[in-house]
Amino acid sequence: FVRRTITPSFNSVNIAKVMVKVNEAVDLLMDTLCRDLARLTDAAPSGTLPALEVHDYLGGAALDIIAATAFDVDLHKKEASTISLLLAATSTLIHYSGINNVYQLPGAFFPQIFRALFEKFPNTVGTFVRRALHSLYVLDKFSDDIIKARRASSSIERHDFIHTLLSVQDPETGGFLTDAQINSQLVTILVAGHETTANFITFALYSVARHQDVQRRLQQELEKVFPEGPSSPPPSTLAELSPERLPYLA
Repeated sequence: FVRRTITPSFNSVNIAKVMVKVNEAVDLLMDTLCRDLARLTDAAPSGTLPALEVHDYLGGAALDIIAATAFDVDLHKKEASTISLLLAATSTLIHYSGINNVYQLPGAFFPQIFRALFEKFPNTVGTFVRRALHSLYVLDKFSDDIIKARRASSSIERHDFIHTLLSVQDPETGGFLTDAQINSQLVTILVAGHETTANFITFALYSVARHQDVQRRLQQELEKVFPEGPSSPPPSTLAELSPERLPYLA
């Protein structure tokens, strides 16, 4: 039921509706990259080029886009500590899942239980378990706050991921998703959604950087479609990024 409910919300029509938010996040990403690269270049010894860990930047941008498009939450209007906590929590879970398969921890399936435990006994478990479960606690609380805020403003019409989860009914039983089920889906998309996107784009950039002929062809194609470069108007529809307009990139 949950999978049948979620899948229809990820379609081209709904994605097209949030292009403005995607463009805003990309603009912020590019501004941040250019600023930090300029700062590092000024500080680098003469004749050397600085290096940037682009994965960190891309992960932050992906998290921004997911929060804005799926949850209608602007992370940059929140305290910087909130963003840092979310990034640290998602990174910790991904890191430990690769080493110790953290997703098999009971806390991954019952985050509300461990949220309560951490509030009462924050220092009673080992370092590994404490970090992993604290990360689950952070994400669980963030998601829970989003659900509560959305239910409190249910009179405002929205058509995003959370709206779908809150409003859909099982055609067989007529029941709605519970808050625990919705919370689980929000945590999943926060962790898996932003990390996979950052990994894919990082590897794509690395591959392009190692093949200068590919890089030149991509640049020529992009300059043809967006002749004003970064000053070109951002795409407002998915059709502007279609394989017909960008065949080599596609």
